[in-house]
Amino acid sequence: MGPMRKRLLGLLMVLTIMMGTIVAASGILAEPVPTPLTSSPAEGAERPTEAAAARGHVREEVGKESSDDEEPQRSDVTRAPRAAEQDPTRVPENEPPAPTPDPVPGGITDTKVPASLGGEFLVKSGKEKAPKGQTTYRVSVEVEDGLPVSVEEFSTFVMKTLNDKKSWAKDGAVTFARTDKDPDLRVILASPGTVDDKCAPLETGGRWSCGTNGRAMINAERWVNGADAVLDADGDMLTYRRYLINHEVGHLLGYGHETCTQKGELAPVMAQQSIRMDGCEPNGWVYP
Repeated sequence: MGPMRKRLLGLLMVLTIMMGTIVAASGILAEPVPTPLTSSPAEGAERPTEAAAARGHVREEVGKESSDDEEPQRSDVTRAPRAAEQDPTRVPENEPPAPTPDPVPGGITDTKVPASLGGEFLVKSGKEKAPKGQTTYRVSVEVEDGLPVSVEEFSTFVMKTLNDKKSWAKDGAVTFARTDKDPDLRVILASPGTVDDKCAPLETGGRWSCGTNGRAMINAERWVNGADAVLDADGDMLTYRRYLINHEVGHLLGYGHETCTQKGELAPVMAQQSIRMDGCEPNGWVYP
C-alpha cells in the first residue's frame, strides 16, 4: 500500500468517527426535556404532589370528631351546633321555664294552685265605666297575692262577662262599673283555704265557691282546673268560668239555687253545676 492510499484510509476513518459523533449528538438533542418539579403549572392544572397533600388534609379535617372541650384547630372553621343546642325547647339551666299558657281567657300562668295563701289581695287599679242601664253596681276585681293568675286578665274576663247581654245586664236591667275603692260588690279569686275562711259559716270544703256578704269568692282551684261534673258532661273551661262569675254574682244580686228540670236542656246558671249536672248541659249564661 502506497503512502497516498494510507492517507485516504486515515481520512475516511476520521470522517466516519466525526459522522458518528454528529448523529449521536443529534439524537441527544431530539429527546424531550422533562418539566422540573419546581416549575409553575399551567392555569387550571394541579400540581400532582401538592394536590395529593391537599386532599389528604381535607379528609383529616372532615373525618375528625373533636371532643366537646376541644377547640377547632383552624380559625376559619365554624362548628355546627350539636343536637342539644339546636333543640328549641331546651331551657338553659339558669332560666326558669316559660309559664303555661292559658288555653282560654282567665289570666292563668300555671296549673298548680296553692292550697292556702296569706289573704292579701291585689286589686285591679283604676276605674271602668258601666254601659247604660237601670241599675249600676260598682265592682272591685281582686286576685289573692301568690296565685298563678294575672289580675289584669282576670279583671278583663270578669267585667266582659258581667256586662254581656247574655248575663245579668240583659236589656240594661243591671250593669257593672269597675272601681278600685268603695265597691258595692267584690269579685275575688282566692286560694281554697282563703275561700273557706271568707265563706264561713257556709261550707265550701276547699272545693267550692260562694257568694255572700257582698263578696263573690271564686275558688282558684276550680277557676284553673275546672270541675269534674262539668268536664264529664263535655263542658269546656270557657263556659265553666263564665258560670262561676255569673253564679256567684247572682247570689249577691239576691238569686238562690235552681235545679235542672229537663234533661238534655241547658242548666240554669243558678244550678250547682260544679257539684252535679242532673242530666242538663253545662251553661255559663243567665240568658243563653
